[in-house]
Amino acid sequence: MTRDFPAVLKQFSDFVEPFISAISLIKPDDERTPRGDHHGTGSFFLLDDVRLLVTCEHVANVPANVILGMTQYGAEHALSIPGAFFTSEYPVDVAAIHIPDENWNRVPHAARCVELNMLSRKHEPVESEYLYVYGFPGDDAAVGFGQHSHRGLAVFSHEIEFSSVTVDEEPKPVEPHHFFIPYNPENAKLLEGSNSVLSLADGMSGSLVWNTRYTEVTSQGREWRPEDARVTGVLWGHSSKAGVLVVTKIEYLRYFLSIDAD
Repeated sequence: MTRDFPAVLKQFSDFVEPFISAISLIKPDDERTPRGDHHGTGSFFLLDDVRLLVTCEHVANVPANVILGMTQYGAEHALSIPGAFFTSEYPVDVAAIHIPDENWNRVPHAARCVELNMLSRKHEPVESEYLYVYGFPGDDAAVGFGQHSHRGLAVFSHEIEFSSVTVDEEPKPVEPHHFFIPYNPENAKLLEGSNSVLSLADGMSGSLVWNTRYTEVTSQGREWRPEDARVTGVLWGHSSKAGVLVVTKIEYLRYFLSIDAD
């Protein structure tokens, strides 16, 4: 990169964070204060004037007596998620739910929605392109002052080749639905904080994966901006054995959301 790496990461984190929601799970017998545990990550979309919360099917699929909650950027309180998700099961594993205006505006916040022009038509980053993921690992969800405090984790990396190491895992990543991003201490550096090891990726399921288009834009002699980035997938899971994050490609999310890919 030709500019300061931490500065680029901070600039893009500031751009992405308002779209993101930490999803919590509250069981009926939970009597703690505050109730619930961190469960997954989602993002807000606005498509044809319909506001959605998008995540993974395995995050949204919970028993009927369990309550899911969502956060909005800048809000002091979390909210319960209204109604039921519509879903697409493995291997696509995505889910979405309508967020009505009365829920969206219930508490003051600074959350924003991903719009159609922010979505890639298909997953096809240029060679050596930088991809970006921001989500909430379960290990980093803490409780304080009567509320859940979620510390996000950013991954800034490149796509790697599909690995046969995961062939025996269940559920296993499959081509052409998924692609890999490396996630291990050998190729990831902690830019902020005092932890000596990477957080476990549990809880990041449902995070959007962005094609920053940094390499694409700067190779054309243009100044890169965060607005140049496009969503290129949804984080589906991770493999500790292979040291990768597994991502569902944007084509399958577009199809699920009935967005014409042509």
